[in-house]
Amino acid sequence: MAAYRNGRGMLRAWYYLLAVLIGIVLGGLVAKLVEGSPYLWWLGWGLDFGFDMDQPLHIDLGVLRFTFALGIWIKINVATIVGIVLSILLFRKL
Repeated sequence: MAAYRNGRGMLRAWYYLLAVLIGIVLGGLVAKLVEGSPYLWWLGWGLDFGFDMDQPLHIDLGVLRFTFALGIWIKINVATIVGIVLSILLFRKL
């Protein structure tokens, strides 16, 4: 924990997060590209999970009123997992 107190450790954590996000995006891109391939179809295999709010959630605190009408869906597939693992391995090498 002490390594993250200085600026350099925090910067490294942001780079690590950026590397993981790049791995997610590139993995999703690969999954879309090999979608119709007869040999690499398994890279696109995955699951969708999340929630969608049909009716917005209202929180009225008298002074403030919040309305939440968003949902979140996550699609994870084999290519995304491979992209995350590769980005972590490459990040550790640098």
